[in-house]
Amino acid sequence: MSTVLLQEVYSEVRRLYIAGSELASDDFRLKKLLPRVQQLGERAPVFKRIGEGIAALITPDASYPSAEAEASTLSARRLQELALLLTSVLRTQGSTATEGKLVRVETRSLDTSSAYSYRQIAAVQEALTTTGGGRYEIVTKAYKEGLFQDLRLIPLAIRALEDPYIEIAEFAMNKILPSYGKPIVPHLLQTLDAHGGKLESRKLSVIGSIDKEGSREVIYEAAASGSNDVRTTAIGFLAGQESYVESLLEWSGDKKKPIREAAYAALAQSDSIAAQERLYEAFSSKDIELVTLALRAHLPEALKEKLALDFKEDLHASFELKTDAKKLDKLSKKIEHLCAVFIDRTSPLLDEIYISVLKDSEHFNAIGWHVLINHALDHTENIGSEDVLDLLFQMEERSIHYLPHAFRCAYRLLSPTQLYERYVLNVDLKWKSRVNMEAKVRRQKLVQTLSSYIIQQISEYYSLPFEDHDYPHLLNVWELLPQEEVQLRWDPRWLDWVIEQDELELAAGFARADHPESQTFLRDKLKKNPEFRNRWSYLLLKALERTGISAKEKNDLLLTILGDKRNKDCYILQPYWFNQLLQMPPEAAEQVEEAQSRHYHEAKKQLAYITETLKGMRA
Repeated sequence: MSTVLLQEVYSEVRRLYIAGSELASDDFRLKKLLPRVQQLGERAPVFKRIGEGIAALITPDASYPSAEAEASTLSARRLQELALLLTSVLRTQGSTATEGKLVRVETRSLDTSSAYSYRQIAAVQEALTTTGGGRYEIVTKAYKEGLFQDLRLIPLAIRALEDPYIEIAEFAMNKILPSYGKPIVPHLLQTLDAHGGKLESRKLSVIGSIDKEGSREVIYEAAASGSNDVRTTAIGFLAGQESYVESLLEWSGDKKKPIREAAYAALAQSDSIAAQERLYEAFSSKDIELVTLALRAHLPEALKEKLALDFKEDLHASFELKTDAKKLDKLSKKIEHLCAVFIDRTSPLLDEIYISVLKDSEHFNAIGWHVLINHALDHTENIGSEDVLDLLFQMEERSIHYLPHAFRCAYRLLSPTQLYERYVLNVDLKWKSRVNMEAKVRRQKLVQTLSSYIIQQISEYYSLPFEDHDYPHLLNVWELLPQEEVQLRWDPRWLDWVIEQDELELAAGFARADHPESQTFLRDKLKKNPEFRNRWSYLLLKALERTGISAKEKNDLLLTILGDKRNKDCYILQPYWFNQLLQMPPEAAEQVEEAQSRHYHEAKKQLAYITETLKGMRA
C-alpha cells in the first residue's frame, strides 16, 4: 500500500493539533485532499473510513448552533479519532524506519554552558552577525567577561574567523578559540578545507596552536598539498620536528616565494646538519633576504660561528676590492644582511670583528659602508671594556653623530662624576673653540641622549570616570626618572648645565629640593608655557613638587594656569592634570568652569566633571 497520500493527510492533522481543532471546519487543505481519499475509498475500506473521518471533521455540525464549547469538543473528538485511525494505518502498513546502516553518533563535548541570559549575549551575537563600527570593542569586552564560554556563542566564535574586520578575525584566532582548548579542535577539523584561503589558514593556526602533536598528520597534509595561505601556516607548525626536515628541504626549493620563506623559517629551528647546510647555501643565493629573516628569529650556534668567519673574510676582501665597484657593491649587500643576522647576537669572534671595523672605520666610510659602521657602534657599546670606550671616544672625536654610542658606553663604565666631567667640563672648553654650528649639533646630540635616560615615554589606557562605556583612551604619557635614581646615578651638576642650556624637560628631570634656582626656573617656565596641550607642561609642575613647593603654592599655580587665556584648544587633559585639578579646594569651581569654554571634546567634559565635583564638595 502506498502511504504517500496518508502522510499528507497526517501532516495536515498535525497542523490542526497545533492550530486548534475548532479551525478544522471548512479547512481548504483537507478539502483539497478529500476527493483523492474518497476515490481510493472505492477500492479499500480503510480509505473509505478515513475519507468519512475527514468529511466529518471539516463539515460544520448544525446540531450545535448555540453551544460553541460543545462544538469545539466535538471537533476535537473527531480530530482525535481521525488521527488515531491514520496512525494505526501508517504504523501497520507504512514503513517508518530510517534507511541506511546504523552507526554510533559522534559527539564533540565542550566544557561550556548556557548560564548567561539572552540579554547578556545579544549584543555579541549582533556584533558577530553584522558589520559596522564599534563591534571590536563589544567582542573584546565580551571575551574579558567570559561570555564566549556560553555554548550559543561557539558557532559565532568560529564564524568570526572570516569576519571582514581583520582585527575581529585575528582576535578570534589568537584569543577566543584557543580559550576553549583541545575540545574546539574537532569542530574546526570538521570544516577545514586545506585548499581554501585565509579563513582555512586561520582555522589551521588555531588547530596548530592548541594541538600541534595531535593534529600532526592533518598539518603535514596541509603543508604538502594545501593552498599557499594554508601551506605557509602549516609549514610553520612543522618547525623543530626532525622527522619533517626532508620535506622542509624539498619545500625550500619551491617555486613560490611564500613557501620557500616558510620552509627557511622552519629549517632555522632545526638542529640537523642538513638544515643548517641548506640555510648556509641559500644565504649566498637569490634567497638571501628570506634566509636573513629566518636567521634573525632563530640562529643555530654552529651556523652563527660559520657565518661570522665568512663575515671576517668578506671584510678583509673589501680592502682588495675597493677599486672594483661592481664586486664591492655585491659584497656590500651581503655584509648588510650579515649585520642584520647578527643584531643582538654576541660572541668573542663578533666582538673582534666589530672592534676591527671601528679601527678601520676610515676605510669603510670611504667605500660607503656606513650601515656596517653603525652596526659596529651598536654592538661594541655593549661590550663594556675600557679599550672599547677609548675607541668609541675616538669615533666621537671624528664625528659628532657617534656621541650617543660613546655616551651610553661611558654611562655604564664611568662614575657619575667622571661622566659629567667628560661631557661637560673637559669637553666644553675644547668645543668653545669650534665653530658655532658644530657646537650646536653636539649640544643637541648630548641633550637627546640625556633625555633618553631621564624622561621615558609610555603608552597607557586611560578611562574617564564620567564615561559610561569601557573604551579607554590610549595616551602617550611622559614620566620622569624616579628622584632616587637621579641622585644615585647622575652628578648633581647636570642640573645647573641643563638650566644654562634652557632645557625645560631635563631641568624637570634633574630638579631637587636643595636647588632653589631650579624651582625659580621651573616656576617661570610654567607661567610662560601654561597650555594643558603641551606634552611636557605637566612635567614642570611634577618637578616643582620635587623641589618641595607647598600645597598653597601649587594651587596658586594651577589657578594661574587655568585663568591664562593662552591655555586653550586642549583635546584631552593628561591624567596628571586631571587628578591635580580634582584636588583643588572647592572655591576653585568657578575658575575651572570658566576655563571650559576654551577647550574641546574630552577636555571640556573633564573640566565640567571637575566643576561639578568641586561644587559638590561645598554642598
